[in-house]
Amino acid sequence: MDRQMTVLDDGITDLRSRSMRDNILIHNYPHTPDENLAVTMPKVFRETLGIDVDFIRIHRNGQPPSIVATKNKTYDKFNSLRRQNISARLHRDHILLGDGSTYKEEVPIITNADALQITPEQTQDLDSFEVKSTDPVVKDGSEFSAIGAIVHTVEDVQNMYRKVCIDPYAAAANSRILVYRFRREDGKIVENYHDDDEHGAGRRLLRYMQENEIHNSAFVVTRWMGDGHIGPQRFTIMESLINDLANDLGSD
Repeated sequence: MDRQMTVLDDGITDLRSRSMRDNILIHNYPHTPDENLAVTMPKVFRETLGIDVDFIRIHRNGQPPSIVATKNKTYDKFNSLRRQNISARLHRDHILLGDGSTYKEEVPIITNADALQITPEQTQDLDSFEVKSTDPVVKDGSEFSAIGAIVHTVEDVQNMYRKVCIDPYAAAANSRILVYRFRREDGKIVENYHDDDEHGAGRRLLRYMQENEIHNSAFVVTRWMGDGHIGPQRFTIMESLINDLANDLGSD
């Protein structure tokens, strides 16, 4: 009973956290007449934090007026589908496919509460799934490492992701950033990411895979937060880990 209550509590906390991590509150940004926040705020993020970010919705709210911005992972997936001539259109905050169905994540994010629901039998089945990992990299108190595998199907990605999430070492990380990209038998590319509170990381790593033509691979980059602020350097570290693993795996 105690275990079930803990799982339920974790699930409620996770739902609240997802709502918070899908939105950004920006305080004390000067108001100007006829401002266009959809243009100015991505520029501010790029110049101050070194990350590229777009928003589904962005507006001011309250007194004094703060900026509320909804992050734009939906557009990333929509654009990926359109680049491959897959019929899709945006409807509010979700994607409608050509057959009228709503697009759903191929690989849903796995929380610690979700990982606790993986049965011993399922865990045993994952033992035979081969993954490789990097040595940890430490920068100003933060520790990064990466786990990767060759994948050819959504099930392969799910198995790799589950195997990482049930590992006690990875489960203790502050973030487990998933990024994957593989080519189906019909030639279509399946690609996506989960930031897991490391805003901008999944998009950055997927773009790295695209630009370097890394296919048929899935990676989870783990980060343990330190006291120091390392800014955009964290992305360079993550990309280096992905590069090392891709070479080690012999990714296409």
